[in-house]
Amino acid sequence: MKPSPRIRYLLLLSLGIWSLLPLGLLAVVSASGGWRFPSLLGADPGLGSWLSLWSDSPRLIRSLWVSVGLASATGLLAALGGFLLGRALDGLQGWVRSLGTASAFLPVA
Repeated sequence: MKPSPRIRYLLLLSLGIWSLLPLGLLAVVSASGGWRFPSLLGADPGLGSWLSLWSDSPRLIRSLWVSVGLASATGLLAALGGFLLGRALDGLQGWVRSLGTASAFLPVA
């Protein structure tokens, strides 16, 4: 028995919201000066920490570009490795394919 399209849509929408909540929390915490438990928005909510990123501090801007470069390189290498591994697993059959698939998910675990 298949669920109705409305139930599937609501389930997909709720999963999407649930997966984006941690990113929203990170955005709120990054905009505040610091965060302690009882406070929801942080100690000093505002864009001061984001605006200080573009200040006259060359070390801060250089570290931002190093972080962006590392994140981009990591993402590209992971995508390339996943593509190559997927192509290799596509040609396999039986328990070897299952073992390869399981071992591909080990870094995630």
